[in-house]
Amino acid sequence: MVLVYVELRPAGVYLYQKPLLEKLKQQFPAGVYLDIDAFSEDYLTAQAGRLLAEADKSAVYFACTEPEAPLGPALRLAEIIIRRPASSLVVLQGQQPRLEKLFRNRENIIFAQNPSEEEFFQLLENFCL
Repeated sequence: MVLVYVELRPAGVYLYQKPLLEKLKQQFPAGVYLDIDAFSEDYLTAQAGRLLAEADKSAVYFACTEPEAPLGPALRLAEIIIRRPASSLVVLQGQQPRLEKLFRNRENIIFAQNPSEEEFFQLLENFCL
């Protein structure tokens, strides 16, 4: 399983500690994890896209603190996820109208918005079975 954690925050607001990501790594140690934000370098975004495209199981967690936060590389990743023939798990924590419209009601995407941490872990566990 590949999980890309995408932090969507306004410019100048950076979080270096991501407790959820650390818990994921502990609970799912066999996973491959990549952490990007709206201002990540192109090579990092390209690497995330490659991992998602090639993975048997791919999941993306979008942490969005403000509905108008810049999407940056999130749109490129969204295109890759939408075009994948295999199913993907997409979780949107927060509100982001463009991402909601892109991922809702797609046959190849399991989409969840604002699940609790426990619900998210359960979704991921069921998805990886």
